Amino acid sequence: MLRQGVVVACALALGACAQLLHIDGVHIEGLGPTAEDCAAQNKQIDQASGQCVAKTPAKPRVRVAARQPAPDPVSAILEPDAVLDDTLKDDTKLISGLVGLVRARSYPCEAISAVRPFETLNGFRLSCDHFRYKYAIEDKSGRWVISVE
Repeated sequence: MLRQGVVVACALALGACAQLLHIDGVHIEGLGPTAEDCAAQNKQIDQASGQCVAKTPAKPRVRVAARQPAPDPVSAILEPDAVLDDTLKDDTKLISGLVGLVRARSYPCEAISAVRPFETLNGFRLSCDHFRYKYAIEDKSGRWVISVE
């Protein structure tokens, strides 16, 4: 009986030690491959599973050409004889924003014919494409509303 207990104890001790041992080229149950083992097989170790897996191909490098500065969006869409209110002539952000609002709602506006503010209300009138399209853009309680005229 004592002899069987000693044998079981030795088996458990050796099993625990076996997991700590690693001999090149020999796989011991419970031990995963090392990075060197995977490299010898022209593979790499997967961090999640601890197993050797095929190497993932390197992503090809893509050369990106240096970007040219973007043209001013307003000057690119102003008609040569566009009529701008004097208070708006230097406010390119505002004019771009008005055109952006109109285009965002799928209304056509390729080139600005005229922009002027409302006289009494908070809003603007925008004419586009040689006065073919006319829009009233109003601020109603913080929401911009576009009406086709």
